[in-house]
Amino acid sequence: MHPLYQPVLEILEQASQEILLPYYQNLKSEQIEEKTPGDLVTVADKLSEEFIDQALRTLLPASKIVGEEAVAANPAVLD
Repeated sequence: MHPLYQPVLEILEQASQEILLPYYQNLKSEQIEEKTPGDLVTVADKLSEEFIDQALRTLLPASKIVGEEAVAANPAVLD
């Protein structure tokens, strides 16, 4: 197994347990936005992506992280 599998798995598990699960079936309407017609994003989506982004950058400082919500907010992220 690659030595980064376990630390990455732990990052994803932490995001799931600490961010996503508390919002599961507990979102309020003001915590849901429409990026484009029919394409919804929640506060849980944004917070979990931000957490994962920061944790991966800490684990792998030279890495480049491209997340769906970051690109939706700023397409220049792809550059």
